[in-house]
Amino acid sequence: MDTRTIHYRAASAGYWLRYEGDVEPFPGTDSIGHLRGTESPIGGTLLEVLGGVRPAEARELAGGGRSYRADFPLAEALELFPYDLRQEFVPAPLNAGAPGAPVPVDVEVDREGRITRASADLTSLLDKGRNGALDGVTGLRAELALSGFGAPEPPLDTVPGGRVLAGASAVVALHGARPGDCLDFNTGMRHRRLVVRVPCAGPHDGEIVEQHSLPGAFPGTEEAAERARRACAAAGERGAGGTPWRTWSTEEEWTEHGEGRATCYTVSRAAATPPVRTASASS
Repeated sequence: MDTRTIHYRAASAGYWLRYEGDVEPFPGTDSIGHLRGTESPIGGTLLEVLGGVRPAEARELAGGGRSYRADFPLAEALELFPYDLRQEFVPAPLNAGAPGAPVPVDVEVDREGRITRASADLTSLLDKGRNGALDGVTGLRAELALSGFGAPEPPLDTVPGGRVLAGASAVVALHGARPGDCLDFNTGMRHRRLVVRVPCAGPHDGEIVEQHSLPGAFPGTEEAAERARRACAAAGERGAGGTPWRTWSTEEEWTEHGEGRATCYTVSRAAATPPVRTASASS
């Protein structure tokens, strides 16, 4: 298993995306970390953090197994969760050895030393002073139980069959796409407004119709949205078939490039979910 490469395919896509290392549109952003566990509240399992456990107390179990009362660092506990949920917890320590409340865990192994159960109290991760998605949650636990151990499986082929696109070149920020580009919206990344550039000859979620510069300093979110609405007002009539949509630069993008950009595009696949911070022609 290559821990630095991951292949992702959306249900609507006829290809795989291969991610290796950093996300090209956002240097320094680890694509493997962003993809990990984005489809569930907990991205990892307790098995993935038990390597950092510090044993404190052990006792014998009936049948020859053992039970361990231990803990692991707060920094490792945060690794259990995907990036878009970690912001709801206490600030992450700089490293596993940095100060922070340890996370208590109970681990049981059978007579052969194989882990059969683990239970961790993650309550120390809760940020009691934050009003967010977990506001009002007073306790948090993770439980892991292994009911059996099967025969070893042969190694999986690390390269899936079918068409594979390199994420470093195929995945771009929406504001970086250009008129005429056809796009799929599901990159697996959940990172702002990333899209996949795909050939227009095949199935696709949408297509860029026009782009307009929005000069001057960032005018505020509401005015930026209004300027994008005016810029894209007639784009749907001139573009490819589909529902007209538009998007506009964030304040960060606006400041970075010295001006904003309105991107006018159409959505051609009925079940497609357009990227965030966009609006349909009717709004």
